[in-house]
Amino acid sequence: MKFYSSKKLAPLLGNNDFITRIREGRTSFFIEEHTRYETEALRLQISSMLRDIATLYRVSEASLLYGKRGTRNEARQVAMYLVKELCNKSLHTIAELFSLRSYGGVCAACSVIEKQLTVDRGLRRRIDQIRKMARKRSI
Repeated sequence: MKFYSSKKLAPLLGNNDFITRIREGRTSFFIEEHTRYETEALRLQISSMLRDIATLYRVSEASLLYGKRGTRNEARQVAMYLVKELCNKSLHTIAELFSLRSYGGVCAACSVIEKQLTVDRGLRRRIDQIRKMARKRSI
């Protein structure tokens, strides 16, 4: 209890002016970076990527967004994998987009695709084709 009541601060490195500002609580000189928001304009649009995936797999966009339990839907798994990889969205956001109750389903789909990429050349070729289509759109 004595330690907390004395309000001892951790040692600080820097010149005396810097240390004084920190100890007085004047930290407004720090500028927060928002790289995730600044690069939003450069990121791929999810809707255009889903359209490309649906076209390549010859399925509807709705079948990508809504899955059925117990049936394997490679196009849906690839869509989750590429949205995570290329659009820089959080797992929670991707789970909401694909109507999943938790982000664990996104993790599972991505790990299945990552494992298959090591052995399935056709899948690797299809994903590379979608990436190329996405790059063309972003230019």
